[in-house]
Amino acid sequence: MAEEILEELKLEATLVSGAKGEFSVRLAGEILIEKSGDNFPTPGQCVDAVRAAHR
Repeated sequence: MAEEILEELKLEATLVSGAKGEFSVRLAGEILIEKSGDNFPTPGQCVDAVRAAHR
């Protein structure tokens, strides 16, 4: 996901270990998109969430 964000938006992302099974994309500490149940967001959904929040 970090690579997708860098390629699409030219923004550097940092990977941070979380709790087992946890996955979220955050900007300035705010959760933009996260795993729901067993469903991970797609790379495109992650990029779109960051794009919308970074305006």
